[in-house]
Amino acid sequence: MPLTALEIKKLTCPEGQAQRKISDGNGLFLLVKSSGSKLWRFRYRYAGKHQELAFGKYPTIPLADARTMAVKARAMLVEGINPASARREAKDATVSSALKFSKIALLWWDQQADSWTQLHGKKVKRWIEQDMKELGKLPVDQIDQGHLTDMVLSMEAKGHARSASTVMSVVNRIFGYALANRLTRTNPAQGFPLSDITKPLPKVKHRAAITVVVK
Repeated sequence: MPLTALEIKKLTCPEGQAQRKISDGNGLFLLVKSSGSKLWRFRYRYAGKHQELAFGKYPTIPLADARTMAVKARAMLVEGINPASARREAKDATVSSALKFSKIALLWWDQQADSWTQLHGKKVKRWIEQDMKELGKLPVDQIDQGHLTDMVLSMEAKGHARSASTVMSVVNRIFGYALANRLTRTNPAQGFPLSDITKPLPKVKHRAAITVVVK
């Protein structure tokens, strides 16, 4: 069960024990020491070995921040980056820039997949891997509306203009996920003027139904 802020405040280490571990899920846990210290840790598997990453001390690092750090670490793992190595080798800004849109999109997709039919899940993943391919190469926090314009114009040129609105709604949801997890500070998909970018779609002509009279 995920931890709550109130529960964390009340956590103590049982008498006679040096420490205890309380999981928040998805590799994140709190290490409660007999001294009263509460330390955030993230356990993960990389190159076939289990490793742990220290996220800091509670309450200096609150629950929400610890979860955000865990999301960033999982995003790096998806990209094949060892979070511990990244911390040693780069400054925070450099690590943040490694979080490309494609990896955030796949994290979002994985979270949502169980709520979709298998057919719809495959369709959404195809949009991410094909229509959003160029976005996927960019750090999520560097994408602007100009990049989104390039994407929808490319879809239009390929004859996929009718899908542009649906794909843009998915992009908007991915950015919503990134914002909620503090992976970016802006959502260029929000308020995007799609109808002013692409040509108007031809109206669908409905033909009168053919009625057969049987005598």
